[in-house]
Amino acid sequence: MYKGIVIIVIIIITILSLNFTTQNYTKETVLIIEENLQNMREDLLQEDKDEKKLKKDIEETFKEWDKRYEILAYYIEHDELEKVENDLTMVRSSIEAGVYEQVVEHVDTCIFLMKHIKEKETFNIKNIF
Repeated sequence: MYKGIVIIVIIIITILSLNFTTQNYTKETVLIIEENLQNMREDLLQEDKDEKKLKKDIEETFKEWDKRYEILAYYIEHDELEKVENDLTMVRSSIEAGVYEQVVEHVDTCIFLMKHIKEKETFNIKNIF
């Protein structure tokens, strides 16, 4: 009986600590990507767009996303990650083509999806049940 209780406590502590670690990693990732996208959005809304800066910003965002994607894929649904990656790819291709009409829309979608992922992975009563 005593061994069973100890094993259960160890399992619960392990699960909670892993949840805390993944939650912090997700928050950090969302914060970084969202900040990059917000800066890009502000640049896109300016009348005089700096194409080189936009290209540099989207490449930095993609590098950060690629670096963090592999770890996020271990514990977040792949559909959610693919949605973000699809919109980031649309932003990149539109910026490279110089077509800015729908770029802000895709940036906003990426920001929304990142916030959704963060909210979905947060440990709270709503997500438990």
